[in-house]
Amino acid sequence: MKKLEFTRRFLLNLYLSISVCIVFLLILIFAHNVMKSAIAKNIEANTKKIAISTIYRIDSTLSVSQQMPEVLSYALDYGQFTEHGIKELLKSVVKNNSKIYGSTISFEPYMFEKGRYFFGPYFFKPDGEIKYSELGGEKYNYFKSGWYTSPKKLNKGVWSEPYFDEGGEDVPVVTSSQQETVLNFKSTGGGKIRMITYSHPFYKSINGERLFSGVVTCDIALSWLQKLVTDVDFFGAGYAFILSPSGNYIIHKNENYVLNENIFSLADKRKDSTLRELGKKMTSGQSGFAKYYSYTLGKSCLIYYAPLNTADWSLGVVVPEEELLADSNKNGLKLFIIWLAGCVLIIALIIVFRKQISSP
Repeated sequence: MKKLEFTRRFLLNLYLSISVCIVFLLILIFAHNVMKSAIAKNIEANTKKIAISTIYRIDSTLSVSQQMPEVLSYALDYGQFTEHGIKELLKSVVKNNSKIYGSTISFEPYMFEKGRYFFGPYFFKPDGEIKYSELGGEKYNYFKSGWYTSPKKLNKGVWSEPYFDEGGEDVPVVTSSQQETVLNFKSTGGGKIRMITYSHPFYKSINGERLFSGVVTCDIALSWLQKLVTDVDFFGAGYAFILSPSGNYIIHKNENYVLNENIFSLADKRKDSTLRELGKKMTSGQSGFAKYYSYTLGKSCLIYYAPLNTADWSLGVVVPEEELLADSNKNGLKLFIIWLAGCVLIIALIIVFRKQISSP
């Protein structure tokens, strides 16, 4: 009889202990999910904030840089300049603008003066020292270069795809996108450096007719833009990249991607439909969050992407998921320890109280 009574009490204590522990566990799981959701939302908000702040910094740089060609184009539209005056103006622009690597005012054939087919003075500053180069000639026909043909065709200022300016003749480069294959040019006549170029057309009124007369440019070294982006702290483990309108990598943590990879060609190589879809969204000017596998980090990540305002580029901020979940996992471990300790305490209390209640 005593043995039966002991068994009954033991089973009742066990039932109560398990029930209370389960309820306690469910409460802690709910609390952990609430905290996890709050942490995720906070990190998403911070990631978006960092991205917007970075976009603002880049836009500010690009906006200041492109003002120079626009102002010079307006001056050339209505003013008259000598060769010496143009060269001194360009030299001053490059010397006094830290963000500008090089600049040219390149004229249409015979537009600067009769009998002069090429006239493209170019000043640039490798290693900070101002140097001069004359664009145009048999080895470098700038009339075929992308930085010249695009503003001429579109009648507006445009940012180029990234290219390497190595000095020599134009090298055709095929750029693949999700919609078309575009023939661009490595404009190889001046700076001998990886760069991007903003080009703006200028015109002359001749016999009452407004005629295209040439292009004013400013070059920005990608190394400078890369530093601007990498100086931002992306949670200690993340990074950012910039895509051109056709999906070329302008800036990336993996510098081998720049000039060599396109987000769509990379997606094809990896047979990654998710990456291709991300490329479509980024190059079409959309913004938002997405799951993203970073081949650079070899990890699953969260990415926030958004377009720039100045150029038709898109910025992506990549953060590893393990970094996002680190605080949540720490909290989960703490809650598990609390639950384990609580269960031991609850079982002990139940046993003590049951003994006191059942005592005569």
